[in-house]
Amino acid sequence: MSGSVWALFCVCIGATLLEIALPDGEREGPKQFLRFFTALVVLLLVLEPVLSFAKNVNVSEGVPGFGEEVEFEETFSDAVEKRSRLELEMGIYALLAEEFALEREHCTVTAILDDEGELTCIRVKLCGKGLLQDPDEIEARLRELFSCEMEVR
Repeated sequence: MSGSVWALFCVCIGATLLEIALPDGEREGPKQFLRFFTALVVLLLVLEPVLSFAKNVNVSEGVPGFGEEVEFEETFSDAVEKRSRLELEMGIYALLAEEFALEREHCTVTAILDDEGELTCIRVKLCGKGLLQDPDEIEARLRELFSCEMEVR
């Protein structure tokens, strides 16, 4: 790109010097030709980056960087799935804190979703003061709310 700017600068300086050097008066024809030719060269230099971009674009492939909707859709669905899973886990943490006085430091909740985003398994791992809780009670309460595989240990 800097080469194009440098070429444009040189053409403008050269045309200015030639126009100054040509005599005024009767011979206005060469100056008009020089102005036309300079304008044409400047136009080509300005359009050169656009033309080189168009030359590099393959019609069958499209414009580089575009046409990646599939990857975007996959990324979007992954983000929605992660967000859903995180919100579900946060809700289970809140339930455990409210009903069993289990703080977040004393348990780890993992929600597992399948490819369609359906809940398949909930795992609760108790640690620290959470080990004093009855895992069967926690599992029974979670089974009331969710119809999926449970694992509380």
